[in-house]
Amino acid sequence: MLLFLEQGSVLGCRVVDALSSGKSKQLIQNGKNLIWQGIELAVDPATTVSLAEVTAHLCHALEELDDSFHPTPRAARNSQNESTYLNPLQMTEYQAESIETIILSSL
Repeated sequence: MLLFLEQGSVLGCRVVDALSSGKSKQLIQNGKNLIWQGIELAVDPATTVSLAEVTAHLCHALEELDDSFHPTPRAARNSQNESTYLNPLQMTEYQAESIETIILSSL
């Protein structure tokens, strides 16, 4: 336990030394400038308009996606596939036709 306390005090001294260096002071000043410029950007009317436009575009895209998504039940898909696609055993009857016609007839 004594070793842990000694190392804790050494670590504390090193942290204080690092915080008192010139680079950490510069980092703190740059952080202050970054926060102030972020506040100025947030209250700018152009930022508000841009955020509103982006939000409107996203809402419109989500509404279009929601309108176009109508899932079909698995039974309906299976019956459609069975009625549309040819039985592999019957493919021998269509050797005279091209592959393109067979594919297009199955769509």
